[in-house]
Amino acid sequence: MRFQAAVLLGIVIATDGPSTRSKSSGHEPGSGHAAHLRSEARRLQAHFDSVLVELEERNVEALRPGQRAARATLAGWLREYRDSGVFPFNAGFAAQAVPIFRDHRGVLCAMAFLIARSGRQDMVDRIAQTRNLALIAELGQDAGLASWLDSAGLSLAEAGRIQPSYEPPPGTVFKEDAVSSSYALGSIVVSGTAIGTGFLNLAKPTRTGGLLGLVAGAGATVLGLGNLDGDNAATARVAIANVAIGSAALAIGLRSLLKANHRTSELRLTNHRRITLSPVILARESKLQPGLGLRLGF
Repeated sequence: MRFQAAVLLGIVIATDGPSTRSKSSGHEPGSGHAAHLRSEARRLQAHFDSVLVELEERNVEALRPGQRAARATLAGWLREYRDSGVFPFNAGFAAQAVPIFRDHRGVLCAMAFLIARSGRQDMVDRIAQTRNLALIAELGQDAGLASWLDSAGLSLAEAGRIQPSYEPPPGTVFKEDAVSSSYALGSIVVSGTAIGTGFLNLAKPTRTGGLLGLVAGAGATVLGLGNLDGDNAATARVAIANVAIGSAALAIGLRSLLKANHRTSELRLTNHRRITLSPVILARESKLQPGLGLRLGF
C-alpha cells in the first residue's frame, strides 16, 4: 500500500498550484517592478502606434463594405485600448517574452480585447482556457477565429501584428508548470483504481478481479497515452506514470485471469478423474450381503 500512496501523492504534488505561476525572490515587488510596468506600457503603446499605421495604409478596396466598416471600427477600439495603458502582465507565465491572451488579473491582450468588444466573449474564454500563450499564427486553424477575422476584414498576419508579446519582470523566479486540475483528478481516480485492482489480484487472483484489472489498466494506459504530449513537463511525467501503472495493472490482471482459469480447469479435471469407494448391497445366492463399490471417473 505504500507504493500506491506514494504514486497518488506524486500526482497530487504535481497538480499543486495553478498551471502557471511565479514566486517572488523573497520580497514584494518594489521600484524595479513598477519601472518594468512603465517600460512595458511605453513599449506596447509604441507597438500599437506602428500597427495602426500599417492597418491604415493597407489597400482595402478588395474587401466587402461590411468588412471595411468592421475594420474601421476595430481600429478605433485599438486606439482606445492603446490609450488606456492597461495591458497584460507576464507574471511568470514564461521565462521569455510570450503572448498572453488573458493574464492572471483578467486583463486582455489587444486581440482578445477586440474580439470581446465585438461580442465574442465566448471565443475569448475558450482560447484563454485552452491556448492562452499561443501566437495568433498558431491559432490559424481555429475555425471560429478564422471566421471572425474574415468578418472583421483582418488577415491572419495583421492579427498577428496586433498581438504583442510580454516580457517577464527582472528577477522573477519561475515555478514549473503544473498539471491541470481535471487531468490530475482523472489520474488519481483511474490510476488509483488500477493500483487497487493490482493489489487485489496479487493478493487473491480471481476471474472477476482479473477482468477489473484489465479494464482499469486499459483506462489508465489510454489516459496516459493521450497526455504524453501535454503542455508541460509535469503533465508528461504524470502521463508516463499513468502508462506505467496501467501497463502493470494490465499485466497483473491478465496473470490473475490466467491463474483463475487454470485453477478452474484443474478443479474440473480433479472432479472428473476421481476414484471413489461407496458401500453397496450385493445380492448373492438369494441373500443380501454388504460390500464396497469402486467407482473410477475418467
